[in-house]
Amino acid sequence: MITENAIDWTIPWKEEGREEGRKLGRQEGEAAMLLRQLRRKYGSLSPEVEDRIQQADARQLLDWADCFVTAESIEEIFDGGSR
Repeated sequence: MITENAIDWTIPWKEEGREEGRKLGRQEGEAAMLLRQLRRKYGSLSPEVEDRIQQADARQLLDWADCFVTAESIEEIFDGGSR
């Protein structure tokens, strides 16, 4: 009886952990892709740009990725992505 309740109690906790892990994985992947694209287009990046991307949430990363498509400078990406 106690064992059954303990198992049932851990299921939501494990699912929450899995979802958080998936979210973090997606965010890290989005940051890695944006960094790769920026390096390919603009060359080496400043540590400030790299840190800014690594610290950004998923929504901000997607905004910057959208701006990347039409931006003519790296500054334009970050200015346009801060809407």
